[in-house]
Amino acid sequence: MAVGMVDGFARSLAAVKALESARIGPAAWRGDAVEEAFDSLRPLTGFDMGSLSYWDTEARTHRTLMNVGYPDHVMRLCDSLIHTDATFQWLRARHTPLRLRGLPDHLLSGPVGIQIIERNRFQDGLTHCFFSRGGRYLGYLNLTASGGDLDDSTFHLVQLIESAVSPLLETASRAAAPGARAGAHAAPGRAQPLTARETEVLSYLPSGATNAEIAAALGVSHTTVARHIEHIIAKLGVPNRTRAACVAVEWGLPEPAQVPQ
Repeated sequence: MAVGMVDGFARSLAAVKALESARIGPAAWRGDAVEEAFDSLRPLTGFDMGSLSYWDTEARTHRTLMNVGYPDHVMRLCDSLIHTDATFQWLRARHTPLRLRGLPDHLLSGPVGIQIIERNRFQDGLTHCFFSRGGRYLGYLNLTASGGDLDDSTFHLVQLIESAVSPLLETASRAAAPGARAGAHAAPGRAQPLTARETEVLSYLPSGATNAEIAAALGVSHTTVARHIEHIIAKLGVPNRTRAACVAVEWGLPEPAQVPQ
């Protein structure tokens, strides 16, 4: 990779600090902070899609905390079935990252290999499981290079940030426990509610604010806002941004205190 050793170390430390801040920051902003942290690692790893999911012990399924690049339907499928995959169960037991490149065919014969990796023609990737200090399983990270190779340093980088990711997943899991869920706005007739942050972004759309203006108001990148809007449109089942703005009006979402001019 073109990134030098010193710059790479600095980026890694910055990502760890950002992940630690995400853990103690407002829950509604947690996903954004994690996305920003992983975005900063792209030049080091070469991934173009990444996700972080925590294990919901009550529902016995995974739930997405951060998704950068994966289509929503791929994430829903992965979170719902990855824990049933024999290769993933083996990965959980070994406690070290597993790289896609070079895996023998028999390790790709399960539901993840067939329904996700082969169907989407993913070329290289890495999956790692995270655990609490007491050994309790917390969740997993996926990084994918859809058309090339991950950098070889990705294996060690993922282990470097583990100390920040594990407490973050533990916090997210506790926040999702019954009685702790708050701030989610359910779309009528839809299975997936909007997160608090997505609802906040949606509230800006009737004003005609651009992605850059919303990003400036919320203190995030315009790419993060673009991803939120993509998720909003998919969850609401509407064709475009304009129709999503109409839904915001129909719901009676309050106009943001800081509307870009």
